[in-house]
Amino acid sequence: MGEQNENLTDPIGNPAEITAEQPVETPAEIAAEQPVEAPAEIAAEQETAVLDPLEIKRQERIRKKKIRADVNGTMAGFLAYYGIFNALAAGIMMIIYLPSLISTVMEFGAGAEYMEQVMKMTTDGLPYLITVPIALAVFALLVRRKVTVKEVFAGNEKMTVKDFFKIFAVFMALQFPISVIDLGFQGLAGLFGSSGSGFSELMGSLTNTDNVAMIIYVSFLGPIVEELVFRGLMQTPLRKYGRMTAILMSAIIFGGMHMNLLQTVFAIGAGLVFGYVREKYSITWAIILHVVNNGIFGMLLSFLLNQIPDIAFANAVNWAWQGLFFAAGVAVVVLDRAKFKELFAELKAERGKDGKTARSAGLYVATAIAFMAIATIFGIALYFLV
Repeated sequence: MGEQNENLTDPIGNPAEITAEQPVETPAEIAAEQPVEAPAEIAAEQETAVLDPLEIKRQERIRKKKIRADVNGTMAGFLAYYGIFNALAAGIMMIIYLPSLISTVMEFGAGAEYMEQVMKMTTDGLPYLITVPIALAVFALLVRRKVTVKEVFAGNEKMTVKDFFKIFAVFMALQFPISVIDLGFQGLAGLFGSSGSGFSELMGSLTNTDNVAMIIYVSFLGPIVEELVFRGLMQTPLRKYGRMTAILMSAIIFGGMHMNLLQTVFAIGAGLVFGYVREKYSITWAIILHVVNNGIFGMLLSFLLNQIPDIAFANAVNWAWQGLFFAAGVAVVVLDRAKFKELFAELKAERGKDGKTARSAGLYVATAIAFMAIATIFGIALYFLV
């Protein structure tokens, strides 16, 4: 019985004996068997990867290409907005006014009656009210991956009453030099036998209208949509290349879009102010400032001045308020010059090679040049051919 039990346990063996029979490598032996590169070899490989000039240039070209592609994508969205807005508006105008234009030409020829119909067509705000929301929706859809609604409406500092009036004074100060330049162009045009009144007549046709749809568009809907387009969907996604770059690029396209020389110059300046307000406070305040300018100092003030029977007195009042705002704006800049220097230094510090690359994007450059060329040609024609 005892032998049977001993035989049954023999095959299992002693655990200690089994462990002793298996060769076990020490941690040092395991580490010694693994191939390890010398520190000098690792450093040499890293230095080669980091300092390879051709690789650095290739990576830099790729990075710049991506930046330009990003900017061009935003500009493509804007051009889609601009094209849809104008094409649809023109189409609606033709549907509404083409029959009357044809009948007028057939009855009176292309004379004063025809031009009156054309003026009525171009100052009707209904086509703009219909098309601008559609164009805005298309732009927003095209750049939906570049910017969110939350980013567009994000606020920064709180706007105080004092800050608002200071900014408004600087903004309105832009009106006075534009009026002086306009007066100078009129005098120069007179030397060539032209009335030089084309610019004044164009602005008057927009602000002195009794078309309710145009009043709504110029005073409210237009400023709201323009701020959403330029300071929202355009400026916001460009901020990653520097706030100065974003403000400047959106302001230039905003100005060029107005398509006549003096209005373009004023709109670029206005765009810089709107862009600053959007960055420092919020797009809501940029919209408010734009609405106040168009609605109160554009439409309402023009209406009130037209109620003055004495034209000379009305002109004197117009020059007086512009002069007062110019003086107030200059005073703000002089008194707060330390803050302005600090602001420009802060914005300048953000400028880098990415901003320069963004500004060199092909579609942006082409759009800016085309807008400025058209604005210049049309602006000169308003003075010397009208």
